[in-house]
Amino acid sequence: MENIKSKEININFSGKLVSLGPLRSDLVPLYNRWNNDFQTTKTLATTGPVILEEEIAAFKQISQNKNFLFLPFTRNIPYNQ
Repeated sequence: MENIKSKEININFSGKLVSLGPLRSDLVPLYNRWNNDFQTTKTLATTGPVILEEEIAAFKQISQNKNFLFLPFTRNIPYNQ
């Protein structure tokens, strides 16, 4: 995966601790890692592991949807860890 810190981060809303920006296609592998972490997804309605191809297909579907989804950015903490 390319160094995601090198990309410009678009911020739509910003607060004292957290900012919100659009989902990004270059972060799909990161979303996949998060969705396969059962501690992270324990409160979601997921049923099991997600392969990268499923994550890519889900991202494509979400990005064509008219609903708004945002990626939270915690200030001063890299989100790729």
